[in-house]
Amino acid sequence: MIFEQVLDNDANRIDYVYNIIKQSGQDMFENQGLIHWKNPYPKESIKQDCAQKKVFLLKQDGEYVHTFQLEFVKKDSGRDNSSLQGLVSKFATLPKYSGQGIGKQSMGYIERICVENRVSTIKLDVYDKSKVAISFYKKRGFEVTNSKSTKHFEVYIMEKRL
Repeated sequence: MIFEQVLDNDANRIDYVYNIIKQSGQDMFENQGLIHWKNPYPKESIKQDCAQKKVFLLKQDGEYVHTFQLEFVKKDSGRDNSSLQGLVSKFATLPKYSGQGIGKQSMGYIERICVENRVSTIKLDVYDKSKVAISFYKKRGFEVTNSKSTKHFEVYIMEKRL
C-alpha cells in the first residue's frame, strides 16, 4: 500500500478522490440508509481542500482504493501554550474494498503522521447514525466527546489522545 498526497493542481487524482467519496456515499445510502454523503462532495471543494489541507489517496495493487483528509490546527490547551490537533475528514474506502483492513492501516498512517508532527489529539466528526463508522473508531481508541447539529443531521465529535 502506498499513501500519496494529492495537490490542488492534480485534476486526475482529484477525480479519484471524488469518485471514492461518491461511491462510498452511494453505498452507505443504499446499504445502510445513511444520507450524509448521498450528494457527492463537489470536485471544486476537493481542490480547495488539497490547497488548504493534506488530502491523501491510498493505492493498493495499482488502484486508488481509499482517501482521507488531514489538517493540523492549534488547540488552545487553556494554558500559555497551544498544542496541535489533527482533524480527519472525508475518510472513505471504495465499497468493494471494505472490510479488508484498509481503514485500519490508514488510521495507523494518520497516527504516525500526527506523532511525527507532535499532535496531541486526533479529532473527527461522525454521522450519529453511522453505527459501523462509530464502532470502527471506538475500536481504535476514539471516544465520543460531544455532538453538534448540521443543517440536516447530527454528528458525533470523536477524539483520540496520542
